[in-house]
Amino acid sequence: MTLNQTRLHTVAHCCRRFGSDGVGTSDAADVQHWSQALDQSGRTIHFQLSNSLDVNNGATWKQYSNGWRVDGDVECYCSTLTNWNNVSQRFNDLPAWVRYDSPGGWGDPDSIEVGNGSSNGLTVDERRTQLTLWSISAAPLILGTDLTHMDSTDLSLLTNDEVLGVDRAGRPAHPVKQGAQQQTWWAYNSDGTYTVGLFNLAGSAANVTATWSDLGFTGSATVRDVWSHTDLGSSNGSFTASVPSHGSRLLKVTPAAGHGTIGAAMVSKL
Repeated sequence: MTLNQTRLHTVAHCCRRFGSDGVGTSDAADVQHWSQALDQSGRTIHFQLSNSLDVNNGATWKQYSNGWRVDGDVECYCSTLTNWNNVSQRFNDLPAWVRYDSPGGWGDPDSIEVGNGSSNGLTVDERRTQLTLWSISAAPLILGTDLTHMDSTDLSLLTNDEVLGVDRAGRPAHPVKQGAQQQTWWAYNSDGTYTVGLFNLAGSAANVTATWSDLGFTGSATVRDVWSHTDLGSSNGSFTASVPSHGSRLLKVTPAAGHGTIGAAMVSKL
C-alpha cells in the first residue's frame, strides 16, 4: 500500500467511525490521531468536533481540538430554519462547558440562525437573544442562513461592532443561577469591567435584575447598553430592566470602586 493509499484508508476509516452521528467518547483516540496528523501538516488548521459531545471528556476535546459542539443541531428541520425551543436549550447546556473555554478552543452551540427574517423561525427579540447568548459565551459565530436573501434587520444585528467585540474578547459568561425563567449571565473582563446578559425565557415581558454582589462587588457601577451603544448612567447595588418575552439585554458594567471577589463559583447542570 502506498503512502497516499494509507492516508486515504485512514481518512475513510475515521469517517466511517464518526459517521453522521458525530464524535463520541469511544472516538477519543481517533480525535488524538487527527489532531497529531493536522499538526504535522505544516498548515494552520481549525479542528472542530461535532456534535453533542460528552462534557465529561471535555479535557480531551480541549487538548486535541479547537472547538466542540455542545449540543445537537440548532435547526428544527421543519418549515423554518429553527425555533425558540432549539435555541433556548443552550441556556441549560452551555454553562457546563465554561471551564474548558479559553484561547485555542471554544464550545460551539451550533450555527447562528439569523439572516433571513421571519423564515429563521425566530422573532426579532429571539434572534437578538441568540446573538447575545452566543457572544457572551465566546462561541463561534457561524451563519446558517442564506446570504442571498439577507434581511436588513438581521444584517444590522449581525454587524453590531460592540456585540461582535464581546464575542471576540473571549471571556465566556455563566449564569448566576440556572433553570429560572429570568437569568443573569456575567463574565469578568481583564480591564475591570463586567459583561452582563439579562435574559427573559418566559412567554411574557418581565423584569430581570443584575445584583452587583452576585458579580463580586458592591456599591455603584456605570452601565452601558451594548446593543444600542447607549450609556445608561450609574446604578447602586443592582440594575433592573424590563425585558420582552424571549428577549435579552447586553450590558457593560464598570464598578466605581473596582471589584472584590470575582463572583460566585461557576454553576453547571449536566
